[in-house]
Amino acid sequence: MTCKLERCFLLNIAFYFETVQDLITLSFVSHQCDLFGLFLKNPNFNNELELKRCLKYMKNLQTFEAPMTVLSRFHYLHRHILRFISSVEEINSNVFSYLKLIKSQLVELSIVVTEPVSFKFEGFVNLKKLHINVACSLEEIKLDFSDISYDSLIIFETLQYNINQILSIIQTIKGKLIIKFSDIINEITIAKCRSIKKDIKFIGYRNDLYISLIKTTCVLEPIYYHLTFAIDFVGTEHFSKVFNNYLIPFVALYPSQIEHDSILLDLRDEEIYSLQILPEDFPLTQLLLPTSLLSLSIESPSVEIPLLPNLLELTLIHFQPNVLPQLPMTLTSLNVIDCPHLSELEIPPQTRNLCLRSLTSLNHLHSLPDTLQFCFIEHCEIDIPLLLDVKELHLSDCLSIQEFPDSITRLFLSNINSPLPPLTHLSLLNELTLFSIPSFVELPPTLNKIIIKDSPNVHLSHPILSISIPFGDTIPKLPFVYELTINANTLNEIPESITSLQLNGCVIEEYTILPEFKNLLQLTLSRCVLKKQFPLMTCLTYLNCNKTEPPPISDSIKNLSLAFLSLEQLQLPSSLTSLRLFRLNLLSNIKFNSSIEKLDVQHCSSLRSLNLPTTISELSISNCVNFVPLNTEELTNLPYGEQLSLKSFPRNQCFQLP
Repeated sequence: MTCKLERCFLLNIAFYFETVQDLITLSFVSHQCDLFGLFLKNPNFNNELELKRCLKYMKNLQTFEAPMTVLSRFHYLHRHILRFISSVEEINSNVFSYLKLIKSQLVELSIVVTEPVSFKFEGFVNLKKLHINVACSLEEIKLDFSDISYDSLIIFETLQYNINQILSIIQTIKGKLIIKFSDIINEITIAKCRSIKKDIKFIGYRNDLYISLIKTTCVLEPIYYHLTFAIDFVGTEHFSKVFNNYLIPFVALYPSQIEHDSILLDLRDEEIYSLQILPEDFPLTQLLLPTSLLSLSIESPSVEIPLLPNLLELTLIHFQPNVLPQLPMTLTSLNVIDCPHLSELEIPPQTRNLCLRSLTSLNHLHSLPDTLQFCFIEHCEIDIPLLLDVKELHLSDCLSIQEFPDSITRLFLSNINSPLPPLTHLSLLNELTLFSIPSFVELPPTLNKIIIKDSPNVHLSHPILSISIPFGDTIPKLPFVYELTINANTLNEIPESITSLQLNGCVIEEYTILPEFKNLLQLTLSRCVLKKQFPLMTCLTYLNCNKTEPPPISDSIKNLSLAFLSLEQLQLPSSLTSLRLFRLNLLSNIKFNSSIEKLDVQHCSSLRSLNLPTTISELSISNCVNFVPLNTEELTNLPYGEQLSLKSFPRNQCFQLP
């Protein structure tokens, strides 16, 4: 290798190294991806030359992992590789032909079967792992594994389980076998399968009463950290043995297919810390739970709530009684949702997080605990009692609130028709959202961010960091503001203080008062109608004009990012040193000035060529499908130690290195 090649970084995932170890240990400046995984597991060779160069310099490469499409397309380039790991997303005659060609080199293979198929795995002498996912009916699938060796592993996965069809497949397997199932599978199926092959391993997500779930017989895989059991199974003698063998103290229960009028579940001797009752049709259920339980979620109206002295988190959804049982004093998080008959509610004194939603029969709350930090109350026609130390408060469709606490930092108010208590004393309030608030609202002087909709009586008198006005609402008189977002509206005036402006579907009329934008750094105009031109942008660093005419840009700007501009040619500021282009879909060429040093071009589908100035030191071009490759003379201008990144180009394009 020459010194120049040693300074090059990557060219469309074609690496210039002597050994695989060089690839693993090499690190690139400003390059965050896992290069080893990117190359071996996600190859993106867009022409034969790239793959040929890569394989040439990686002389010690013995195992090559790539999809079947890559292997077949460039077969003659990698014939010297000893082992392949591959995957097939669609089975057809061409795939079978190529499988037969490389069968002796395959060590791992993953196949998705989506249509009727008949195939015998014959001659796969080195195959150690075969994963078959059947995404169609088993009736017309004929697979013969009789020639695969005893030390191989076959994973068979399907949504449909016809015992006779499974048996015909199992009879041809000599090696290890794993069967994965998503739906319930009964003990009869397991017994018949084991009568043919004793060492089958079953893996599932849900299991009913009739499966003797000893770990060596049928393994459960957790869903969101919870092991899922049929509710009847919990009462069987096998539960403790199986559950404790998994060392996962999180359980979810669902009703089995057995019909009961009522059921008693005694889990007092189990070491369970989190229990979920899933939202399905349960029989009337009484729970006896261990005192060690910390989190309980019940999403069924038929389950009685036990008394748990150490419970920290409780979630009740679709609860039917009009009064809750006594809640544990240790509770720190309480969620009560969609309980239409609940008329009384006492909040435990240690509660820190509270969520009450759609409690239509709840008349009032006597009090809220002093420890409350987060409070969410929605669709509850109640008067909100005094809140002392809450930091985040969300109130929607409530009757009234007595007073806002001084400790609050985030406040969301929606559809509250009664007059609001004062906000001006809230010195810690950072973010405020007002939706459909008819009463007069005066803001605290320290507020940083506000979102306003259908609230015409908000008094904006103090400087604010960020204001957002969504969906065609009336725009109030704007104060000194730094960040402004307006959606679907007609503007009368834009403040001079703006540093970031985002207009979506807005109209700039001839009478709209536009400042000189001396402080504007970021401008986004999406689908706007401009009946009046913007003034010259003198300090802009980011411009996004999606289906909107861009404003003029000053020649004094040095750093600039452009996105979604519909321009065929781009005239750049003469003083520009750093440029980033993103999704300029009509841009075909760029006229560079002599001072440009850094260039990053992404997803510019019409870009065809570049004439790089001698000052360029950092260059990155990606996902530009019509770009014509650079020539050697341009690459020689890259100084020592700087970065070159070219990736994701179409076929039949290659790069010549100096």
